[in-house]
Amino acid sequence: MFVQGVGTGFAITKDGYIVTASHVTKECDYVRVVFKGGQSAEAKVVKEEHDLDVAILKVDFPTPDFLHISDKTSGLGDGVYTIGYPSPMILGKNQKYTEGSVSAISGIRDGSLHYQVSIPVQPGNSGGPMVCEESGDVTGIIVGKLNEEIGGFDAQNVNYALKSAFIRPVLEVLEIQMDSHNAGIKDDRNAKRKRVIDSLCMVVT
Repeated sequence: MFVQGVGTGFAITKDGYIVTASHVTKECDYVRVVFKGGQSAEAKVVKEEHDLDVAILKVDFPTPDFLHISDKTSGLGDGVYTIGYPSPMILGKNQKYTEGSVSAISGIRDGSLHYQVSIPVQPGNSGGPMVCEESGDVTGIIVGKLNEEIGGFDAQNVNYALKSAFIRPVLEVLEIQMDSHNAGIKDDRNAKRKRVIDSLCMVVT
């Protein structure tokens, strides 16, 4: 199989719905997802919203775990992190963790769709969750970084995540009901992080 590109996705329901960035799946005839435990399958592209850079995928098996997309916003300075599959052909196929904070509650030229974040990201992180360190919920998805062509300078850790507030309406239009976890691990950060790890998949196109 010829690999066109690689991104990150994360499950949001037990029955196989997955969120990623639409630039990962755009104009691709074939999309495959691979979970950490080795589960792998072709995924159906259910919806692409290119104006938002979000795509919804579906696989026909129960996902190992799933994440909750928050209806709350992150604030300036909030601690956030992502786990994903940056440049797997060079850095390896194991998941990589990077952390940072919300540097701005707006995107390029004060755009309202995005957070600016200091989380270091690379090609392959696209579509991965931006996770609130405190709650363990997804408050955004990683969609890109400021490059020299756009910014006119060599930006360091100027990266962007689509706000969760713009993801939830896409799911509602599709009538996708996000599953809920039991409240037993509310204060256990290790368990929350494991949930993120188990919910992630590599998206191969």
